[in-house]
Amino acid sequence: MLAGAAGVLAIQAAGRLTELARLGGSDDAAFARVERRIAGRFGEMAAALESLAGRLAADPEVVERIDGDPAALPRLFAVLRDASDAAVTIYGADGSPRAWTGRPSEAPASRILDDRTFFVAPGPLGLRLVYVEPVLGRPAGDGRSRRIGAIAAEQVLSAAPGMAEAPSDAFRLDDPIADVVVRAWSGPRALQTGQRAFELRSPHGAPLLEAAVSSADLRAARRRWRQALWNLTLTFAALIVLAAAAAGLRRPPRGASAGEHLRRAGLAVGGAGAAALLLRAACAPTPAHGRLFSPEVYASIRFPGLLRSPADLLVCGAFAAVLALIAATVLERVRPALRRARLTPTLRRTPWFLLAHLSGGAALAAIAAGLHAVTEDAAFGSSVDLLHTSFSPWDAGRIGLLAGLLLAAVGSVWGGAVILVAVRTFWRHSRRDAVPTAAAVAAWAAPGLAAAAAAGRPA
Repeated sequence: MLAGAAGVLAIQAAGRLTELARLGGSDDAAFARVERRIAGRFGEMAAALESLAGRLAADPEVVERIDGDPAALPRLFAVLRDASDAAVTIYGADGSPRAWTGRPSEAPASRILDDRTFFVAPGPLGLRLVYVEPVLGRPAGDGRSRRIGAIAAEQVLSAAPGMAEAPSDAFRLDDPIADVVVRAWSGPRALQTGQRAFELRSPHGAPLLEAAVSSADLRAARRRWRQALWNLTLTFAALIVLAAAAAGLRRPPRGASAGEHLRRAGLAVGGAGAAALLLRAACAPTPAHGRLFSPEVYASIRFPGLLRSPADLLVCGAFAAVLALIAATVLERVRPALRRARLTPTLRRTPWFLLAHLSGGAALAAIAAGLHAVTEDAAFGSSVDLLHTSFSPWDAGRIGLLAGLLLAAVGSVWGGAVILVAVRTFWRHSRRDAVPTAAAVAAWAAPGLAAAAAAGRPA
């Protein structure tokens, strides 16, 4: 437990230091990190486009074959084939496209016929950054080079939101801290309440985009980080408590009483229950979690407050299996004492004999009914195919749900076996004792038959 406490403190300290390095100590520091990262990415993209377009504009083959000769077009396409991942278009002197690669947009002729420039172009594919580099011919007799075409290199900054969303002049840039909303620069504009803005400029200093970050998103990023840190701390604490509970199941000294065995089992059950509660608290569904913790994959219809996601079912199934394992371990150790104290059914003991077997049958019926209810609830409350048991394709939500059902079934089978063996060990009678055997079978079967009849299902 001391090691666990030290581990918890270490996790918290490391998490807070990582938060300072990743998000800074305030919202201003987090905003500065977002601005620096987005501006750096934008600058690298702009520099790459400028370098690519400049290299192609100076390529002798492009200069020689851009004049409009149809026979030169295949060679122009060949030059662009290995140019880059960016979309590139070679334009002639009149602004008509001669060759291209990638998925270029249709740039305005005024931009193509202009001097070297950067601009942003919203379109059906999203927001694009475009750089235009003029192509100059060989110097004439007066020593001047005339413009014979242009190179337009472009790359997508932000993909289009899709048909489901209304068209907008705002696009989003992803960032690990908070998404950034960008618009084409059209002069200073008033910011909405709770927004922070900065400009994205070309390498030549001209403003191209206005970027804005919501202060609420910055605070939400810090909350998500701290929640993840808290969940990690709870998970570590649960593992420590579970390890301490498992230590209580070590074999006690020879000659220990049944009470000592039961005391140790009680401590183990308490520790397992505490670990399950800690894990359940760490598995609270949040948008930042994956499909294992998503209510969209599975949310209980019958037990909405208990089973909120596949992770909850996995924790409950594991807890059921651990309880059955503890019960089996304790039964193995107290069976000698049960054998020494076991009773032979007689006429005077018949009520107790029937009550013991009836209680065992009722417990088995309750376990079977509970497992059936959980399985039926998982079938109707999940959005995945439970009959697809393959690991491929990997889906953490589906695998977690199936593993939870499997552990619940394992716990039910083991628990039922423990109850059956315990009752059978305490009451001594052989198969040749026809009357006690028939009475025991009837007592075990009665609760199951009654439960099946009440549920309206075949026994």
